[in-house]
Amino acid sequence: MLTVDQISRGRAGFLLSNGIAFAVWQMMEIQLVQDALVESIHSFLSASAVTLWTVTLVALLAPAFTRERTTVEDELTRRNRRTAFNWGYWIFIVCAILALFAASNTTAPADDLLRAVLIVGVSAPVIRFAVMERALPDGE
Repeated sequence: MLTVDQISRGRAGFLLSNGIAFAVWQMMEIQLVQDALVESIHSFLSASAVTLWTVTLVALLAPAFTRERTTVEDELTRRNRRTAFNWGYWIFIVCAILALFAASNTTAPADDLLRAVLIVGVSAPVIRFAVMERALPDGE
């Protein structure tokens, strides 16, 4: 495997971990989830998710100041990033519309609905980009 492929796959793995850790961390703050989990499990999951998110964020930002970053900034990466951003934007808009509908027609707490929109708006494009980066072109 080429060095560029290794860097790209490593970044995709860290992005996938980062997106999932962020979603788990934020879900632990929703009251319904807090009520459903035992306190010790809730504390463990929340602390683990925050730690994993922080570690992956530092790992993702560390190469931003090195020469390796320019190595993996090719046209495919830029297209994948643009596609993931656009896809995430539309998913975020749909989620916001659903949250507005839920807030108008249910007794769900507004802070939980806003947190759900935040989870989807941040995690969905990050995970989508990671999945797109991990996909192998035909013939490999």
